[in-house]
Amino acid sequence: MKTVTIWGLKNKRHSHRFIHKGFYENFIKLGYETKWVDDSVSNQNIHSDLFFVCGVASKHIKFHKYSNYILHNVDLNSADVETIHKNNINYLNLQVFTNDAKGEILENGNILYNHELNTLFQPWGTPLSHHEWHDYVPINNSKREFWVGAIWNNQKNQGNKVTMEIYRKLLRNSGIRLIRRGGSRIKLNGLSDLANSQLVRKSRFGATIVGDWQKNAEYIPCRLYKNISFGIAPLSNMKPPIFIKNKSGFIENLEELIDFGFTENEKDRLLRFESAKNDLKPFSYEVNIKRIIKLLTTR
Repeated sequence: MKTVTIWGLKNKRHSHRFIHKGFYENFIKLGYETKWVDDSVSNQNIHSDLFFVCGVASKHIKFHKYSNYILHNVDLNSADVETIHKNNINYLNLQVFTNDAKGEILENGNILYNHELNTLFQPWGTPLSHHEWHDYVPINNSKREFWVGAIWNNQKNQGNKVTMEIYRKLLRNSGIRLIRRGGSRIKLNGLSDLANSQLVRKSRFGATIVGDWQKNAEYIPCRLYKNISFGIAPLSNMKPPIFIKNKSGFIENLEELIDFGFTENEKDRLLRFESAKNDLKPFSYEVNIKRIIKLLTTR
């Protein structure tokens, strides 16, 4: 495979656009001839060895006989299914890991492949390549906690809004101000990874706070991976991910989590960071792409 097309969300604000952007940039880093196009009828005749498609922007995708497809949450209609089977089109379903994922464990408990569903379950990871990861940030006395990205909720109550408001109040009671930056609500591209890292590295904790649905589903937000690659020891109210060996920074009670952040000593924090940094190695976009390509070409 030499040519890749990232399909959809090029010029549309959406949280998944950041995922597309990460894959677009990392396919380029790996030497693929990569383009990014909108979900449009005018793009249906594009020829590409590989298409990367997500369900929120897949209305106009067409399946070509000699192309390969990575499909994230794409509901195929009967005509698409017929085209795929008739032409023996090669595709792979891609799902972010949660605790209901089932399949053969490929590398660790967070990466599975389900043969029956033709689905790879894996976390998103960090868009930074290994050589771009930042040095460790020591404990600081900052009075600010930057939150880069969305504070949100939906009809299914899957968001973090309620939990973030509790976190904000608890921080304020401890003399820390929560400051939100980034997201796609103002700028199409949000903050760059560099700007994101600069803010997180100035934060008192750089914590990854999740809502109840994310916690119960054991969904791991991109923020956790990014912040580790930005030089931050993980601190979160989520259930400890399987791949993290040192789990002492994962405390579900927010008051206890903040108290841990205030009282942890430098030696223990550095040890936690070094351990997490090593645990992060299988979870970069570059590694994810190589894993996807291997599955597409060797099944």
